[in-house]
Amino acid sequence: AGQTGWLLELPIRDGDALDILHLRVEEEPRPVADRTPPRWAATLALDLPGLGPVQARITTQGQRVSSVLWVAHPGAAETLRAGLGRLRCALQHRGLQVGSLACQRGAPPQARHRGQGRQLIDTRA
Repeated sequence: AGQTGWLLELPIRDGDALDILHLRVEEEPRPVADRTPPRWAATLALDLPGLGPVQARITTQGQRVSSVLWVAHPGAAETLRAGLGRLRCALQHRGLQVGSLACQRGAPPQARHRGQGRQLIDTRA
């Protein structure tokens, strides 16, 4: 569909435990005549010890960044929400304009992009 994007699965080791970080980075579609900076989105999914399954969508456009986290467990939502203020300060300290930062319980809405889920290349180590 002419859309730029990458899909990665990165192994993460924590002691003897191994988890897979699923990462999708894509340029969001926009009208051809649109002269604003491109909008990029990164979607991450992993299972964190003590928090359970966590999914995040981070969007950037120019120097503006926003993020939404989705978690399954109520305690994880409270823990992550408590850190959003520090995250906002850290991003602003790096010179970024911070839009919305949120953490929600449940699963993210299904992506509506054509071709989502199809892999151009499938490599496994």
